[in-house]
Amino acid sequence: MQCRSILWRPVSFLTYVLLGGLVFRHVENNEANDPAEKNVENLLIDRLNKAFNISTENITAELKDFLRNCTCKEHQKEWSFLKSIDFVLQLLTTIGYGNITPMSRSGKIFAVVYAIPGIPLTVLTLKSIGTLLNRGLRATHRPMHRKFHGPQCREEDCDFVEKGNVCFDICGFVLMWIIASVISSFSDPDRPLVTIIYSIFITYSTIGFGDFIPFENSRYLFIIMLLPGLALMSSSIDAVVACIEKRTKLNKNAFESIEGILMKKKIKEKTTTEAHGTQPKSDGDHTSSNVNRGVFMEAIPGVEHISRQT
Repeated sequence: MQCRSILWRPVSFLTYVLLGGLVFRHVENNEANDPAEKNVENLLIDRLNKAFNISTENITAELKDFLRNCTCKEHQKEWSFLKSIDFVLQLLTTIGYGNITPMSRSGKIFAVVYAIPGIPLTVLTLKSIGTLLNRGLRATHRPMHRKFHGPQCREEDCDFVEKGNVCFDICGFVLMWIIASVISSFSDPDRPLVTIIYSIFITYSTIGFGDFIPFENSRYLFIIMLLPGLALMSSSIDAVVACIEKRTKLNKNAFESIEGILMKKKIKEKTTTEAHGTQPKSDGDHTSSNVNRGVFMEAIPGVEHISRQT
């Protein structure tokens, strides 16, 4: 059941993204302009009509032709499907560069309604991908654990597998970071390499300052490179958290074991003293101190070896 939910979330996320891209493209391309913007447009057409004696139809056609051939892409009002998908991914991953925003009232309202369930779905999807990847790595590391630590070392009493996951996930993320930086340097050769590396990390960490946008001239590259990087980042975070939790659990078990041994020693001493009819020794007694020291030597491996050296 859990495996089915892990596979179901990415499929739901991709479907949600595609539907959102279609809706935003339809809304932004068909929604009427805001009244203030429409008034400015009408005023401009009226002034040009009076100054140059040009018909309204010719002015409108010239403006549309100018916007269609404009080299500055951010001033083009037409939303293509790729542009809509780009905006949806920025919205759901909370990167939010700000270079693409809905201009219509319906688009702004729909962005709020669309993001409320979409952001949690994105978080769950990235977490599921990270969990699935770490499960595969865990299965790979088990034979290595038995080889290096021996069959007597149980997996629940060791954090070898968790540390292995952390190493592989971080290496995978760094490799993806390098690949994305190289591809971005080819797609935008005029941008400095340091700026490219910086912008890729800001994107994968979902900070999204918006000062430098990777793959700005190639939306399809942005879409292709974004999700794998976010998945590896999520997998790395998941592996680090699992490793910390395992290390904390092992330390807690070690201290509980020491406490249990000390309690047994105290009970044994008390039983012995009562049987001989003598009073138990005080806590500051040198013999009790040596007993407690011996208990710690037994409970913590390696301490006795260090003590002998000193």
